[in-house]
Amino acid sequence: GCTDTLVRPLVVMEDFGIYVPNAFTPNADGLNDIFQPKGFGVVTYEINIFDRWGEKVFSTIEFTEGWDGSFQGRGKVSLEEGTYTWLINCTSVFGKSHELKGHVTLMK
Repeated sequence: GCTDTLVRPLVVMEDFGIYVPNAFTPNADGLNDIFQPKGFGVVTYEINIFDRWGEKVFSTIEFTEGWDGSFQGRGKVSLEEGTYTWLINCTSVFGKSHELKGHVTLMK
């Protein structure tokens, strides 16, 4: 007939996450044609994509906008197959800044 009470703090982690694919195939077949990170808890967002010489080929601040493998600002100039570097700067719902870096392979 004994009773007991336990009081413990509940730690809730940030509701934030980003998944970034490592390859895409912009060949107009309707499958995997756009490179676009997905996630949740993102308040501010900026992605920049660079070629192997460090030239910026794509940039956006819209989380819902993806890259179609063309050189942004030069019409629909399709880029070569290869590996491109991306840099994401974003802020989570709790105001924490995140800088993410990685590579994506463009395959045709």
